Amino acid sequence: MGESLSRQTVLNEIQDCGAVVILRLTNSDKILQIAEAIIQGGMKAIEVTLNTPGAIEAISKLCKTLGDKILIGAGTVLNGDEAEKAIHAGAKYVISPVFKPEIIHMAHAHDCPAVPGCMTPTEMLQAHEAGADVIKLFPAESFGPEYMRSIMAPLNHLRIMPTGGVHASNAGDWISAGAFCLGVGSAILDKKAIAANDFQALNKKARDFKEAIQHAREQIH
Repeated sequence: MGESLSRQTVLNEIQDCGAVVILRLTNSDKILQIAEAIIQGGMKAIEVTLNTPGAIEAISKLCKTLGDKILIGAGTVLNGDEAEKAIHAGAKYVISPVFKPEIIHMAHAHDCPAVPGCMTPTEMLQAHEAGADVIKLFPAESFGPEYMRSIMAPLNHLRIMPTGGVHASNAGDWISAGAFCLGVGSAILDKKAIAANDFQALNKKARDFKEAIQHAREQIH
């Protein structure tokens, strides 16, 4: 489904985007309007969590409708079979809250990046050695940017995506600490705005987040 992208191309695009927006919804009825608002706000990399009802169908629908405007991924992937189904539906990368080698192997069998969730330096290194393309630091809010900075001092070859509690006001702290990209959910996915069909509010939150990332990267360079 959609354009076939190499694993490295997808990684490059995710890094360029600066963040992956996590769509974890109670239903997928409004997923197209939500995705369009986020994309118009400058955020192209969007992850649909597999515990969203109708997630596989939603991934397929987003790919068919939005094409190369979106860089769609699957999140909350818990095993290799789920990874394969998501990839066949059009997911270009696979994100998990846990580290399971079978998920990495399945993603790589389809030339897709794998992003497992890890907490400790040992777990992160084991995931990297198993082939993980990016490490998802989760739950990031329990540790903070200084924790990641400390890990990256001896393990600066890791590409880390902090996820959980990441928002526009602390995005710069994570970027300056060395984050490869960020995982962001509720900071953009405002439940009240979605309930009110206020997709412009989502657009603004996405835009503000994108600007925070760009500003932080400019400060580094």
